[in-house]
Amino acid sequence: MKKGINQWAFSDTRSVRECMELAKKEGFDGIELVVTEKEKDAPGVNDGSFNWFFDYQNNELTLDTKPADVEKLKKAADEVGIEVPSITTTLLFPIPLSSTDPVTAQRARDIVRTMLDFGAILGCESVLVVPGVVTEADSYDVVYENSRAAISELARHAEKTGVTMAIENVWNKFLLSPIEFARFLDEVGSDSVKAYFDVGNILLYGFPNHWIKILGDRLDKIHICDFKTSVGTLDGFVNVLEGDLNYPLVVKALQEVGYDGYVTAEISPPYRHHTDVLIGDLSKKLDVIFKDC
Repeated sequence: MKKGINQWAFSDTRSVRECMELAKKEGFDGIELVVTEKEKDAPGVNDGSFNWFFDYQNNELTLDTKPADVEKLKKAADEVGIEVPSITTTLLFPIPLSSTDPVTAQRARDIVRTMLDFGAILGCESVLVVPGVVTEADSYDVVYENSRAAISELARHAEKTGVTMAIENVWNKFLLSPIEFARFLDEVGSDSVKAYFDVGNILLYGFPNHWIKILGDRLDKIHICDFKTSVGTLDGFVNVLEGDLNYPLVVKALQEVGYDGYVTAEISPPYRHHTDVLIGDLSKKLDVIFKDC
C-alpha cells in the first residue's frame, strides 16, 4: 500500500509546494490536493456547514485555475518527488450532481469535468466525487436516478482523460449500505467509476471491514480518519487511533480483498499550534497501522 495525506491537514499559510515538501519529508508517497472556488464565500458554495474545510484551504487550485498553472503544480510535485494520486473538493455538497434544479446539476457536472481535466494534467489516478445528496426536498429515489444518470454521463469524460471517478461515502444520506453501493457502481458499469471508501465516515452506521469485503475490487482509494460514535456528530471526528475504528480488522479486510493502493489520511483541521507536527504524527501512525502491508 502507499501512504497519502490530504491537503486539509496542513496550515493554510503553506503554499501547495510547501505542503508537498513537508509531506515528502515526513515519508508520504502522495498528497491529495483540494479544488475550491476562487473565493470561499462565492455564491452557492458554502452554506456554513463546511467552514472548517474552507477556513483551512488555500486557493492555488480552483475551478478558475488555468491549465498552465495546474502544470506548474505538477512540475512542483515532480521536483519534490511526490505523487498527486487524487484530488477532492467540498463543492459537490452544496452543488450536488443529483440536484433536481437543472442549472445546479449542470454546474456540478462542469465541476467534475474540470476536476477530471485537472487530474489528467497532475497525473492523478482518481478524482473524489460525491455522487449526490439526499435532502428533505430531494428524495432518495430521485437522487439515486439523477446521480446514476450524471455519473454514467461523466464516465465517458473520465474514460477520455484516463482518470477514475472515485465515489465516496460522505454523510450525504445516500448509498447507505455496501450492497447498494456495489450495485450502484455495477449499474453505472464503467471501469472508470469505482469507490473511494472512507473508513471513518462509515462508523456511524456500519462496520468498515464489511464494506471493504463487499466492495472488493470496486475499491479505488481509501480515506482513513477516526470517529467517536458516542459523539455522533461532526465533532466526533478525531485523529487516527483516537476513536472507535478497529484498525486490525480494517487492515485484514484490505489484505483479504487484495487492496494495494493509496491509504490517505484525511484529517482536518490541523493542530491549532505547531501545525506541522500533525504531518509527522500521521505518518508514524500509518506506518504502525499498515506495517504488514
